[in-house]
Amino acid sequence: MLTVRAGNRTVIAGEYSTYNGMTVGFSHDGNGRNQSFIEFAADHNFTYTAVFYDTDDELAEALHKGEITAALTNANRITTDEWVLETFDETPFYMAVRKGDTQTLALLNGALAEMDRQEPSWQVDLHERYSSTSRSSTLALTAEEQAYLYDTNAGGKVWTVAVNPDRYPYSYKDQKGNWTGISVKLFDLLARRAGIYYRLLDADTRDDYMDLLQNGKADLSLAFFNDLSTPSSWATSSLTRTFRRASPGCGCAGIPRCRPSAR
Repeated sequence: MLTVRAGNRTVIAGEYSTYNGMTVGFSHDGNGRNQSFIEFAADHNFTYTAVFYDTDDELAEALHKGEITAALTNANRITTDEWVLETFDETPFYMAVRKGDTQTLALLNGALAEMDRQEPSWQVDLHERYSSTSRSSTLALTAEEQAYLYDTNAGGKVWTVAVNPDRYPYSYKDQKGNWTGISVKLFDLLARRAGIYYRLLDADTRDDYMDLLQNGKADLSLAFFNDLSTPSSWATSSLTRTFRRASPGCGCAGIPRCRPSAR
């Protein structure tokens, strides 16, 4: 696979003109993938300068030190703070037994079949954990979007963010008055991956939050704009058919054949 250091926005995946002239680290023992990259570069008409290292670990270290623009390494290497640009020559994995050992082969195939039945997603889970480019922490952005973020970050832009304090467990304040919740944590992760700076605006009530939105005090919002907390807000909404019924006086509401206890 071909990786760059996380945060390097000068090289954009799939935009091969941005690959032109980069310095690429090769491994001496990576003959197969080295040849694949050479052919890939020729097919996509970009040039590069090759620098050779003895191991993939040395390659990764050189990448993080800024000695090279990109590293061409084993696709199964666990990356840290890197973005994957390309992968090459992906091949399936097999288990091998001695020729003629049909009993062991049948046991292994049976075990694989049982894994498929018991945990249908196990192959996807393994791929995502060890081989997927998604582990690179890069965001799927167009060239225009990346350029926009690069320009705003270079200008020192700090995004102001409105958070609804009344959306537990998505967004709320903890006992110390700090913002927390699923939406808050996810946004922080996305912001770090995008490399943007932001500030969460203070809001103690839902009304405070709505004031930030309606008066243009926030660049972004971490919650739904619609406020359905009062009956008057239903005027422009329609209700679905009933999908759950609650039985009065019973702690097991909605369970078939359950009857309220006599009082």
